[in-house]
Amino acid sequence: MTAGWREDGIDRDSLTKLRKKLLGFRHIDEIDLAGLSETRKGVVTAGLAITMGIFDGLQISLMRTSMGALREGVIYDLIGRFSHEDVRNRTISAMQQRYSADQTIADLVTHRVALLAEATRDIWQLDSHDIELLEWAGALHEIGVAVSQKSYSQHSAYLVLNTDLPGFAQQDQEVMAALIAGLKGKPRLELLEPVAKKKRRTVARMMVLLRLAVILKHVEALEAYPI
Repeated sequence: MTAGWREDGIDRDSLTKLRKKLLGFRHIDEIDLAGLSETRKGVVTAGLAITMGIFDGLQISLMRTSMGALREGVIYDLIGRFSHEDVRNRTISAMQQRYSADQTIADLVTHRVALLAEATRDIWQLDSHDIELLEWAGALHEIGVAVSQKSYSQHSAYLVLNTDLPGFAQQDQEVMAALIAGLKGKPRLELLEPVAKKKRRTVARMMVLLRLAVILKHVEALEAYPI
């Protein structure tokens, strides 16, 4: 990604380019790659060989990177299995509690956006993971109020993007942050820049659904009052 060969993840073409680049150096000490630290020069060639072997052996076409280590993922997965609970749901609940989110409003938006997503699932080609991200974004859309009521959505987006969220991949946090940042003001194309190009149209559609859900939360709240 630093070299500009791919926008996200790792694929065979990128590995081939890296192999060709490395073969151009006569000695390990001469290796000069963007983003490669001095301590990694001695292991990058071995790491490349192992990765290419994995791609060939398992017939992998694309591998996504993770901000967490494998050991962390295994621990989170085991905890979830033992407790019959998705660690991501626990992470969302912890964030809501940490920033004193209004649970009633959060649940209302989560419910509304899930209904909207299911209604448009086929025509907008949303998958189950897209809908989950919408629900989680809805659950966290107001946590930024703890920072400031003004431009709360921008604060919420910042917290979602920059907080260590166990169970969530960095790409998932980027999508949720983009969805929440798009709640206020005129829709801006730059909000989609962190999102992979092939996913941007879908995320833009998801933004529309989350915006509608947030608008409808106010409508439903008014209906609850006696006339």
